[in-house]
Amino acid sequence: MKRTISMLLAVIICAGMLTACGGTGAAPTEAATTSSAATELQTEATTTVSAAPTADIPIRFMYWNKEESLAELVKLIQDKVEGVDFQFEFVDIASFQQVYNTQLSAGEGPDILCMEKVWVEAAAGYPLELTQYDFVSRYTESVIDEMSVDGRVYAIPGVSWFGGWFYNKGLFDQQGWTIPKTYDEFLDLCERIQQAGIMPIANPIQNPNFLMHYALGYVMPAYTRSPEGMNFDKDFGAGKVNMADHFGPYLDKWAEVVRRGYVSAIDLGKEYDQAIDEFSIGAAAIFDSGPWDVDIIYEKNPDIVIDMMPFVGDDPNDPGWLFGGPGIRFGINAKMGEPGNENKLDACVRILDLISTPEGQYAYWENNKGGSSYLKGVELEMPPEYDGVREVFAAGQVYAPWNPWAMGVYEEFGTQLQGFVAGDTSLEEVMEATDAKSQEVLAMGDN
Repeated sequence: MKRTISMLLAVIICAGMLTACGGTGAAPTEAATTSSAATELQTEATTTVSAAPTADIPIRFMYWNKEESLAELVKLIQDKVEGVDFQFEFVDIASFQQVYNTQLSAGEGPDILCMEKVWVEAAAGYPLELTQYDFVSRYTESVIDEMSVDGRVYAIPGVSWFGGWFYNKGLFDQQGWTIPKTYDEFLDLCERIQQAGIMPIANPIQNPNFLMHYALGYVMPAYTRSPEGMNFDKDFGAGKVNMADHFGPYLDKWAEVVRRGYVSAIDLGKEYDQAIDEFSIGAAAIFDSGPWDVDIIYEKNPDIVIDMMPFVGDDPNDPGWLFGGPGIRFGINAKMGEPGNENKLDACVRILDLISTPEGQYAYWENNKGGSSYLKGVELEMPPEYDGVREVFAAGQVYAPWNPWAMGVYEEFGTQLQGFVAGDTSLEEVMEATDAKSQEVLAMGDN
């Protein structure tokens, strides 16, 4: 039976890390061939003897979003890729990199990889080279270049992702609230929402990555995408500059959202499930999210009307920015290339080949509507939930500032910001600790 397994981190740890096996080859397994032959003989002899059942090949995939965010793609894989037991494992984003890297560094890990920084994982020897497979040529050259290291391709992109502020459009229309064009206007909006007895923002900041989003949501349009700060992210990722020397005034202004109580220490105990419930039922007006949450929101409240607004800085003439870029970078565990793993590698290749078809792209998009495909000739429509950011897309202002940073640094930044919200850490200490983490990671790479 094909099945899908969703496991929380605690379950993964208790069950132990599963060893990934792999292989190449398009031929059916010996067991499958034997089973087929036995079935034919049974039919010809009209006997009642049943052929032994054939076990499907288990293929593990680990992701930081819940299975609902890829439900149609998972179903397509289950339906179309014969002889495969596709196992989806959910690990919360706050723990994902630790679990994922620990398993891969031990020579284990998922069979199909969900990669963030291709060049880092390629240097560690985690992914198998994919250059030789036909499905690679179906994607645009520019995005394949991002999936490559020294001319060798290690991943294929999913539908592009993006994120911004979802807002309850029905509530906004009812209250007469307008979309802010500057960060000062955003703060004023939060105050008006709070005065109406509604939470301005649903804050699942038990996960530090949401705080990282919040802070960079202002720093990005105000500084790192300005002419003055355009090179910061790459230079910071290369160890050429420090955060403490550049982020100070921008973080200080961002922190007004904390000083005014729209983000508070109480929220540090709030999980994602609670926050999305608050937004869905109208208890909170704004939620940092993206297409992956739309179906979940509608399941919780089919009557809600939502739209998206961008992150804004100080220029009222700037249309604003969204976080985004290539979505999941699908790869194959290098273990699949080892002798004895031919059948598992063949299963992984068939899965990536299916993803690299219009059918696969539409299935991915079905739970992530609004993203665009990098597959040549595939155009995906923009749903009405993103009417508020059409100008942002037209301007091409979609960017993930943390992508060039060293591995684990953005998580450290978010964790340090949790200390600031709790009142335990100053903004100066936040930046200094983040700089120290970056230098530590970069130094490890030099050894």
